[in-house]
Amino acid sequence: MPSDEAAELDLRRPMGAAGLAGGLGAGGIGAVLAGTLAVADPRVIGLAQQSGISFPGAPAGLFMVALGGVMVLAGWGVWLLRAWAWWASLALALVALALTLGSVPWMLGALVLIVYLANIRGVFDGASGMDRLGGRAAY
Repeated sequence: MPSDEAAELDLRRPMGAAGLAGGLGAGGIGAVLAGTLAVADPRVIGLAQQSGISFPGAPAGLFMVALGGVMVLAGWGVWLLRAWAWWASLALALVALALTLGSVPWMLGALVLIVYLANIRGVFDGASGMDRLGGRAAY
């Protein structure tokens, strides 16, 4: 049976935030795997070049691994409705916007995400960066 804190988080978490958490987590795992493959075999990065990343092999792979790690952490934080996760998600959306300049559908997707994050900002309220539920820290 879930704890009272977990039950309250489930009631406060918008469905879109749950989807965002899952998408960040899954996308982050994919980025880590693709980045690892790109470091191991730089020819793999040809797949990423189609999405606008144009630097070669190992540096691109390391960038993808780092970005994927941040995405997984942000997804976990969004699931727990941490205030820092809102900022991390916003930063990732801005990175996505910058990486997709020139591709209108992807840019619109990043802009929609930014607008959505602005609309659900209040869900990620916290005292000094920590969410509080019932007077106790929600970990």
